Amino acid sequence: MTNTSNTLSRRKVGRSIALEAGKALNKDKTVFLLPVLSFFAHILVGIVALSAWILAIPFMDTNPNGTTIVDTSLGIIVVMLFAFINVGTQAAVMTMANDVFEGKNPSIASGIGNVFKHVTTLSTFAVLEGTVGLLLRALQNSGRDNVVMKIITSVISFIAGLAWAVASYFAIPFIIFNGEKTFEAIKKSAALIKSKWGAALRVNVAVGALITLGFLLSVAGFVGGIFTLANSTNASATSKFEVFSGVGLIGISILLFILLLLINSTLMAYVRVALFRYATGQALPGFDTSNFDQAFVTSKASRFGFGRTS
Repeated sequence: MTNTSNTLSRRKVGRSIALEAGKALNKDKTVFLLPVLSFFAHILVGIVALSAWILAIPFMDTNPNGTTIVDTSLGIIVVMLFAFINVGTQAAVMTMANDVFEGKNPSIASGIGNVFKHVTTLSTFAVLEGTVGLLLRALQNSGRDNVVMKIITSVISFIAGLAWAVASYFAIPFIIFNGEKTFEAIKKSAALIKSKWGAALRVNVAVGALITLGFLLSVAGFVGGIFTLANSTNASATSKFEVFSGVGLIGISILLFILLLLINSTLMAYVRVALFRYATGQALPGFDTSNFDQAFVTSKASRFGFGRTS
């Protein structure tokens, strides 16, 4: 009975943390501009990469390995630039989240300013993140000609990717808030996750499940709208209603999808900062920290120089 009660309590804590982070996010909606800027930055990189590929066509036509060289080079460059954008965006959003938790007035300028303050370390982390991604993709593709090897390499790639994501979960907060260097930040992040992994993973799974459900609903609505339009074959009043309904469903689904993308990229950053602040002994105004005490399990965290001790 006690185990069941604890399980239910921890599930409630996961939802509580996510809701509290959502309230903090709601205090300054300008933060949503950061993922929008990130989106356009990704588009710009894609356009530049496509333009470079087109300009390289003469080289590819006159060299036997030209296509492979160009595709590989551009692929690596694009992955690294995307990593820079993603890491920079996360760091800026986390800076704004931290300002909210400290009672300051967050701003886009302060978020981006903190990114530039730690640009060298963040860039190193971005290169590492991009390299890990490329290696995992190469591993996954290495067995594509054999079904059994494809399954094996996919499983290994998934496990390795999950291990990296978990180990580096608090790396960016350690860099931008504590001024740690890249590898030291990853080391401390892995140690912090090891000592308090339960809450971080539970909250991410809970929020991720809700976001995924929202994405599924938006996709279902979009598909439903397409089918509704496809069934409107005449000019009758019923058909006109179907057209209106189909267009409405598609429009609402697209808006929901975009909104979920914005929420997902910002809410998870706020959750991560809330977990980081609690796990490293910092104040969390507005949060019921007694719930955190139920969720976090501390084991020998003090030897790493942070965390609460039981």
